[in-house]
Amino acid sequence: MNVLEIANLTKSYKGKKVLCGISLSVGEGKILSIIGPSGAGKTTLLRCASLLEEAEDGEITLQGETIASSIGGKAAYLPDKELSKARRAIGIVFQSYNLFPHFSVLRNVIDAPLTVLKEDKREAREKAEELLVMIGLENKMNAYPCELSGGQKQRVAIARALAMDPKIIFFDEPTGALDPKLTAQMSGLMRSLAMNGISVVIVTHEMPFARDTADEVIFMENGRIIEKGEARKVIDTPEQEKTRDFIWGSER
Repeated sequence: MNVLEIANLTKSYKGKKVLCGISLSVGEGKILSIIGPSGAGKTTLLRCASLLEEAEDGEITLQGETIASSIGGKAAYLPDKELSKARRAIGIVFQSYNLFPHFSVLRNVIDAPLTVLKEDKREAREKAEELLVMIGLENKMNAYPCELSGGQKQRVAIARALAMDPKIIFFDEPTGALDPKLTAQMSGLMRSLAMNGISVVIVTHEMPFARDTADEVIFMENGRIIEKGEARKVIDTPEQEKTRDFIWGSER
């Protein structure tokens, strides 16, 4: 089963086409990595796929439910109330983490389950504590974001996303602030999420990370998908010249 399906997605900014008919799918418990040069449209695709922004045209299906459909050359989305409900299946870990600076680590993790899902406070706390143990931050529950390293902040952001029981999680440049050891740990964590049935979409500029972590890789340039396929095949033996130029050039 595909958790996410996108067909012919288009998006423009100030009259410039940023996404030009993008189509992709992400299966349950699968990891998709999106690579490409700056300005390729990767982050815009992530924001549209995660429902942070609306596309101009195209179709989006999440867990078998049509979120956006193409009507008369324009994307028609579900009403706001239904759209808000659909977003609960989506987790997002931003490059800047977006933690609440005045909340403790524990409060950052339980805030959305309490305010959005209306979970029981005791149950939300127990789940948050379990997640923080899982990511190795059980000794930081009462710390504040300013007291954490970049890698620790990122793990809090992941725990916060997982607290909402998402079916799919989007990561924007998840290894940007991590050293090689933490990058390897992040790769292992993402594979663990996938093994537990959570789908993962990663925007990254690190080819080894994409190759070793993802099941499938998409290479984008100028708002288009140039090549896609099994991760190791695309990165180790790309078929398209533009893909080869980007990957081999980035390794020089």
